[in-house]
Amino acid sequence: MQPIVYVNPDRKLFTTKRASAHCVHKLDYHIVVSTKYRAPVLVGEVGSFVLDTIVKKCAELEAWLLGVAVQPEHIHILIGLKPTHSVAKVVKHIKGASSYLALKRYPELAEKIGGSKLWSGGYFATTVGKASVAQVIAYIQRQHEHHELPGD
Repeated sequence: MQPIVYVNPDRKLFTTKRASAHCVHKLDYHIVVSTKYRAPVLVGEVGSFVLDTIVKKCAELEAWLLGVAVQPEHIHILIGLKPTHSVAKVVKHIKGASSYLALKRYPELAEKIGGSKLWSGGYFATTVGKASVAQVIAYIQRQHEHHELPGD
């Protein structure tokens, strides 16, 4: 079965830095959330509805949704956040809204997942960037080459 996929059509969001009032940033995260008991319920109309809900919630949160893949029992989200965003709070809002609205629209889901919550309690999150940790460490270690202090 093919996953339900969304990729942001604005390709510049994938490469350009973003600006806030006091900083320039590029904070992208890969987040994975599983359904409760890994129940394979995110298929067809339900999966599409959950995807639409995530797209709308990210817009409300002023987060840059770069991509989503909806699998039957979990989702992958690639999202750009502001420095003022908390990953935990953003995930909480996405999970809360999508769970509430999906169970309201599809009440039969409650029986399939054994309760009133669509998602498992946890999630996985990792940062995404062009440079690896080793590259950043090497860059930091070479800073003295780029920024000589007076008197050196």
